[in-house]
Amino acid sequence: MNLKRSLKLYKMLEPHLPEDLELEPFDFISIIVHNIKESKRHNDYIDILEFVSGMPRSELLSMEFIDLFEMFAEGMTDLQIIYLAKFCRKMGLSDA
Repeated sequence: MNLKRSLKLYKMLEPHLPEDLELEPFDFISIIVHNIKESKRHNDYIDILEFVSGMPRSELLSMEFIDLFEMFAEGMTDLQIIYLAKFCRKMGLSDA
């Protein structure tokens, strides 16, 4: 993923990121999902999946939650979202 797309992804995830960037990847990703649920901004979850996977929204909405979670977790792991968050915060691109 290029820098422009990475920064766009960061902005999509930013409201849901944990403060603690030293968590294990699974815990980090689980907190993101939990924060999306708690914020009641459920569309953010699908928007992020759509952006990362390139799949159409309609196809994502027809999938089972566990499959979406697996896709989300794999995408966040593959894209090393923890390191992206650390980089963006270090560069002052966040209020956290």
